[in-house]
Amino acid sequence: MKSKLPIDKLIYRDVYIGGLAKDELLKKLSENKIGLNELAVKFINHNEFKLYHCKLKLQTVEIAVSDLGFSNGTTTEDICKKSHELGFSICPHELGIHLRLQYIDFHQPIESQKGNWQNIILKGDFDEPGFTIGFYLRHREDGFWLRGYKASLDYIWEPVDRFIFVKT
Repeated sequence: MKSKLPIDKLIYRDVYIGGLAKDELLKKLSENKIGLNELAVKFINHNEFKLYHCKLKLQTVEIAVSDLGFSNGTTTEDICKKSHELGFSICPHELGIHLRLQYIDFHQPIESQKGNWQNIILKGDFDEPGFTIGFYLRHREDGFWLRGYKASLDYIWEPVDRFIFVKT
């Protein structure tokens, strides 16, 4: 049985990545007054964090956990499996940075409610065994942020939590 997605709730964005070194990306974030937390800096500076040397255009899709069919929430593993079945894949490491720079405000309300920011899962060995790691893009009273996160593998994401994947 093929899953039906709520097409009207999917948000697609074209994002250009590649062609910049880590120090150039960090400089652009600073110039645009985009905050980074300690984990985001750790992930970006980690040897595992991969960059594309050539520019590349990707189409992303943003979707809520409930729109993937998990009305009671679920784990990262289930979210990844379902997104893969739907033709979406995990984003390249640098995509979160470019997404934040190219779509700084996302029309994000300044609220502390879950679901008002976008999560991006990072794959790889970032010295965080037993955890899902990634970035989330958030708008707080003190500005726009690209923040790193880590969540235990059994963490249950809320139905309103939103994730960004690449359309394959």
